[in-house]
Amino acid sequence: MNKSASRRRHTGNNRRRAQFQSHRWIPRLEVLEGRRVLATLTWTGGAGDNNFATAANWEDVAGMPALSAPGPLDDALISLSGSNPVIQIANNTDVSVNSLVTDEDLEFGDRSTFTVATTADINATAMLAGGELIGGEWNVEDGEFAFNNDQDNRLTDVAVTGGIELLESSYVELYGATTFDTATLNSVNGGQPRMRFEPGYIIGGTITAEGSGSGVRRLQVDVMSDQSGTVTIGPTGSIVNNSTSSNGNRTLELGDSGTITGISELINQGSIVANVGRIHIRSDTFVNAGSIDIHPDTVLEMQSGTDFAATSLDGTVTATGSIDIAASGTLIAAGTSATEAFNPGSFTNSGLTVISGALDNSNSALELNSDAGIWRLAGGQIQGGTLNQTGDGRLTFDTNNANRLTDIAVTGGIELVETSYVELYGATTFDTATLNSVNG
Repeated sequence: MNKSASRRRHTGNNRRRAQFQSHRWIPRLEVLEGRRVLATLTWTGGAGDNNFATAANWEDVAGMPALSAPGPLDDALISLSGSNPVIQIANNTDVSVNSLVTDEDLEFGDRSTFTVATTADINATAMLAGGELIGGEWNVEDGEFAFNNDQDNRLTDVAVTGGIELLESSYVELYGATTFDTATLNSVNGGQPRMRFEPGYIIGGTITAEGSGSGVRRLQVDVMSDQSGTVTIGPTGSIVNNSTSSNGNRTLELGDSGTITGISELINQGSIVANVGRIHIRSDTFVNAGSIDIHPDTVLEMQSGTDFAATSLDGTVTATGSIDIAASGTLIAAGTSATEAFNPGSFTNSGLTVISGALDNSNSALELNSDAGIWRLAGGQIQGGTLNQTGDGRLTFDTNNANRLTDIAVTGGIELVETSYVELYGATTFDTATLNSVNG
């Protein structure tokens, strides 16, 4: 073989070798995104400090010590046999888990937060001692919520199944989309349980006042002094008073007008029921678009600053709701009200309606018939329009020297019995008037 041929063959081999090397796969490493799958961590209490946030208190599904306390991707399981620790979520601690199941007591410390992404099954006592629960569906049917009197206690965007109970001086705030089926405010030893709502909150469950203690059970709005707050009893919501007091004072109070915890407007689209005792509505404005039932031997006192009983958000009068006063039941209108609040057909009075505030009857006719029943002026005033008394309907008067009829045309007569008192002002007219003394 001559040198020229040998050179051509060598050149071709080098070319093929180079082509092969250019297509050869070269292995390499690629850094992937970090991932952590959902894990179940089980409480052991191995650290001995009963602190939820201590990693040494937990183990993984393999029974190995956990690298950390439960986090947002973890399911926390707490169930011990033979011991009953109270597991602490310490003050100023923020905890977040995917889900929680506990057969042991928990205590949520001051300014702590505990966030649940999915569900929390409480088979023991979950005590809020200044803590906030955020999110998730909390089932306490086999356990219970408990609350101390710390004003940092809060439920935010929590769906509660199994009820909320406030005992004595317990306190809780409901914020965001928090829902519940039942809530109870119970006083036996004179405590004053309080439930406050975020402004704009809609009550969708049943709130019941219970117990025979003298303390006032209060529903309020969590606002500052320069804010206003509206609370709505939604179509499925109801406020029920089953509480009594030996001294006869009010036992359930809605709002606290004039304080930083007042309700500037209470809207009733559901029901307010006075089964026993005394309910006191103290919002600046009360709109009744639902039903009010005042049972025998009970009192509902409606008091507000202005635009009481029937003024809607835009200042127009609404009277779409109903009021039913049973025999020996009493409704006290202590604020500034309008006749439209007592619509014929939606207002039934077999007991007593007391006007101790101001009733604006301008350009209206107040029809006191058998359905409207007996009314009493007790330090109040009725102004304008006409007053027609027929059947068993009648306006009576107590001894208060502030009783006054102004610019009103009265038919059916005025009767003052014993020490009754009334003043007639302006263009007030009447057909007959009787002053009757039997017992001196």
